Amino acid sequence: MTTTFPLPLDHTLLHLVKYNVFRGLVENKMILDRLTMQYQITNKIRTGPFSYFASFPNSSVILPVVPNPSARSLTPTASQMTMVHSSWINVLPFPAMRENMIKWESDFDHSELVKDLVGNLINLKLFPSVPPSSSRRPAHAGRQIVLQEGDDGEPTAITEPGLILWGEPYRAESWEATPEFLQKWAWAVAGSRELIDSTNYWRSRRGENPLRLVSVDDGASP
Repeated sequence: MTTTFPLPLDHTLLHLVKYNVFRGLVENKMILDRLTMQYQITNKIRTGPFSYFASFPNSSVILPVVPNPSARSLTPTASQMTMVHSSWINVLPFPAMRENMIKWESDFDHSELVKDLVGNLINLKLFPSVPPSSSRRPAHAGRQIVLQEGDDGEPTAITEPGLILWGEPYRAESWEATPEFLQKWAWAVAGSRELIDSTNYWRSRRGENPLRLVSVDDGASP
C-alpha cells in the first residue's frame, strides 16, 4: 500500500499562482501576435515579419500594426521598436520595466527572472543565463529598497519573488508584485509606476499598507 501526503497549502498556492501568470503571459503573446509584427535585423537590413509562435524567444524588434486601446500596456516602446532584444520581454505589460530590461539585457540572468515569474512551467534553458561573475550590475541594482509599514490586514501567502495576476493579463492594473520581487528586481521595476500602483491597489483590498520603492542614495521614490 502506497501512502501519499497532500502538498502543503503554500506550495499548492504558489504553483497555482505561477500557472496563472504563465497562462496570462501566453495570452499576451497571442495578443501581440495579432497586433504587432516582429522583424530581425542583420547588417542593418530588416527581415521578416514572422510570428511569435515561429520561434520563441528570439532576438528581434517589434512594430505595432493594429492599434488596440484596451491593450495599450503592451504597445511597443521606443526601445522595442529600434533595439534588437529578446522577444519574451515584450509580453510584460509594463512599458518602463520593458525599457529597463532592454537597456540592461546583457547584464542580468533572464532564466532567473523567468523562473521567478512562472517557475518551471517553461524550459528555462531557452532563456539567456548570465553567470554573475561575468555580468555587470544593472543600474539601481542593490540601491533601492522596498518599504512597508506594519500591516493590520491579512497578508498574502506568497512570500517568494514573483507576480500575481488578478484579472486580464494585458492590463497593467491586473497585476501585483510581491515585496520580494520588487526588492530582488528593483532595477527592472524602477520607474514602473503602473506596477507599484497596481500592487498597492490589490494590497489595499486585503487591508495591507502600501509599498514604496525607495532609493538608498537619496531616500526618494523613483
